[in-house]
Amino acid sequence: GTVNRAKRILDVPNKFSSIGEALEAAQDGDVIRIKHGRYREQLVIKKRVHLVGVGSGQKVIIEAPAPLIWEGSEGPPTILLQTAEAKLGNLSIVGNSSAPAVIDNMCGEITIEGCAVRGGGAATGIRISDSATGTIRFCNVSECRAHGVAVQRQGHAAMEKTHVFRCHCGVMVGDLGSQCALRGCHIQLNFQAGVVVHSSGQVLVDESEVTRNAVAGVALSVQARGVLSSNRIADNGKVGVCLSEQSLASIRGCDLRGNAGRPLLKSESCDDLVELEGNSVDGIEGDATPKEKLVPSPGARSEGGNSL
Repeated sequence: GTVNRAKRILDVPNKFSSIGEALEAAQDGDVIRIKHGRYREQLVIKKRVHLVGVGSGQKVIIEAPAPLIWEGSEGPPTILLQTAEAKLGNLSIVGNSSAPAVIDNMCGEITIEGCAVRGGGAATGIRISDSATGTIRFCNVSECRAHGVAVQRQGHAAMEKTHVFRCHCGVMVGDLGSQCALRGCHIQLNFQAGVVVHSSGQVLVDESEVTRNAVAGVALSVQARGVLSSNRIADNGKVGVCLSEQSLASIRGCDLRGNAGRPLLKSESCDDLVELEGNSVDGIEGDATPKEKLVPSPGARSEGGNSL
């Protein structure tokens, strides 16, 4: 039968000189406790372990070393998951310019809590793909040249109270079977859209702030599915919510005010695929119908005489 074994605590650098050395010695269920400092390592997690930084303020910095690769090829992520389950907590994790992701999970279940993930030139901050799952709580994800968080190829992710900012796009969900739920998140100041969903991907955004992104707050295309409830999707550069190519959305109780172009922009293929209830746009509080009030032509005015 199975022998129950008490988990061990492996201290870095007191007992092990590097995190990689501790990972080699670890067994399933162990905790690797890391003292504050900068660790230039590329980690492959092959066991069910918990990596946790000691102290407050994410003072444990794990930074990928400069890769030795041919020009144009990809370098490895800072942390690659190759096990069924792992946890990361209270860490600052930095990528490099050639990596596809800072944290890459293509096989198991990862929990990332209280971490700062900075692209450092990497394409994506956190990638969940190939039927893997991820839970991201109380994290900051920033400065990625493509996506802060990418969920694709039937990946599933849940994000809670996480801030994604200063990436090309904040959160991307793509491909049939890929799903992401955001609750209490702040998706702000990204250089294109805050949340992008395409190719039959599905997203739930609830009680979140999707604001001050350069182009759009939320963009759904190519039969994407979105449920947006009780959010502030405001002050974006061109449009609050954009729907195209037979994408379906339910938008309820959202604040869509202050977007520079339109609160909602949709193609004709989405005309009968959008449910609206209790949303607020400039000049209209709690508007549900008619739909045309949420997609005014440029220069149109609301019933109260305010420009939409």
